[in-house]
Amino acid sequence: MPTYYHGSPKRFSQFRLNQWKRGKAIFLTDDFDDAQSYGRFVYTVKLDPGTNIFDFRSSSHINRLTTWVEAYLAKQPPYRGDNFYPFTQPQVLTGIKNGKWHYLSHPIITKALKALRFDGWYEIESGREQVGVSNTKKLEILDVTDTQAVAARVVARFIGRDGGI
Repeated sequence: MPTYYHGSPKRFSQFRLNQWKRGKAIFLTDDFDDAQSYGRFVYTVKLDPGTNIFDFRSSSHINRLTTWVEAYLAKQPPYRGDNFYPFTQPQVLTGIKNGKWHYLSHPIITKALKALRFDGWYEIESGREQVGVSNTKKLEILDVTDTQAVAARVVARFIGRDGGI
């Protein structure tokens, strides 16, 4: 399993889903600098090797998700449309096949992934692959870096080295 990072403006000791707004998941990247763009605290995170991650590149995963979504939507009252407003169901499913984060984070899709027993999903955001993990029991915080404190130490060393600016 690769090393993952999570950036946050807040310091904490464990992940809780209720503290995040998007997709009811904890989002991880394998790039430290990318994680840092989300906040001053960068968490080094271990993802349990047994984590079941939905992969948008897997045709069997896509087929399972599509079947679930179609069955779910067929049970909804007709006045609710297809529930993906302002997008259509085909747009959403095509977006998922392309790993688009805003479709994979949709409440119906996250409900489907949970029902299909996935612990999270791979997605593409701003051209980078991330993993959204909805089962926090699969995550372990190994370390936290306060990037502002690190930057302050670097500046202090630099100023001390040549007597000031």
